[in-house]
Amino acid sequence: FAIISSLEGYVLPSRVSSDDLADYMDNAAIILDTLETMNLLQRAGHGLTKSSALNKWNKAAGGASTGSAADHKCYSMHESVKAIAEEMAKRKTVAFAPLYNDFHSFMSGDDVVPEWDGPQFPFDECMVMMLDGEVAEMADSSQSSLYERWNMEEYSTENTPLHLIRAKMVPRAVEVLVDRDFCSRRVIALGPIEATRRHVSDLIDLRRAHAALNSSKKDAANDINIVVTVQEGAACIITEVVQQSQSSPKSLDVAICLSTMGEGLIKARQPRDASQRLEEAADLYRELLGQNHIDSGRAVNALAKSLVKVNETRAALVRFGEASSTFEECKSSNHFDSIANLQGMANLFVTSGDFQAATALY
Repeated sequence: FAIISSLEGYVLPSRVSSDDLADYMDNAAIILDTLETMNLLQRAGHGLTKSSALNKWNKAAGGASTGSAADHKCYSMHESVKAIAEEMAKRKTVAFAPLYNDFHSFMSGDDVVPEWDGPQFPFDECMVMMLDGEVAEMADSSQSSLYERWNMEEYSTENTPLHLIRAKMVPRAVEVLVDRDFCSRRVIALGPIEATRRHVSDLIDLRRAHAALNSSKKDAANDINIVVTVQEGAACIITEVVQQSQSSPKSLDVAICLSTMGEGLIKARQPRDASQRLEEAADLYRELLGQNHIDSGRAVNALAKSLVKVNETRAALVRFGEASSTFEECKSSNHFDSIANLQGMANLFVTSGDFQAATALY
């Protein structure tokens, strides 16, 4: 909202001064108040606590913050309003009037607003400008109170890679996702579990964006080894989660991080790396929760499915069997995960030609 105030003719400003930035932030507050008055946004009713990132900054500054939880605003939007906004964003007209239709329109075709042939609104480019670079550093130094109210560090660490990818700044997104400092900030601001989920999602989106660049034969795609990038990005966030684990490197946070990353690597079409992470997660779950815990069974089942992806049939059958035994021991044979495990095992028997064993499981 703040940077929108600086746009003239859909053109990004080349330079923003600190005074201009303060004016843009004031305009952003007015925009939010207007949207709230129109009932397009509503303020969340729950209390909000200060983020761990802000607490860390306050300690580093040697003093306590003067802000309160009441200053920490959070807004929500009804799903129906979101759906309408998404449909509006797809329209190629400069107005919010519905597209002309012979059956429902109450005006002639000549009076309908024509389609807009100009450039699309550079939303993601604007957000990148605010979150990544000189403007972000300026806001950090001159607008600390605003950061505390709007939780900008959380938004920055959560969404900067996504905006970079959507703005087609793939090389810069690669730099951010493998940057150790960014990964550390992300874990501090979002927590280990949510940070891992966001990182996995960003790595998958990055791979898709790289594939799109390859299909269009852009030069930028040729300079990126996407397989190595995904490996480095996964290793970076895991390392930070392990280092910032409060209790020890062997904790449930680390186990969840490893299993989440493993499942994400499967979606990123890197099943061998996924098998390694899922095996580490399964061993950690067993060590922390015991052999006969349902989460241990789920972890082993995920490992078995990853082994199927790399055609390790014998090893996958062994892991499916271990998961089945675990579900039986914890009396979860009728649980969905147990049934899915048996079905996966039966499918593997069919693939290997052992129809008798598959029939018994079915």
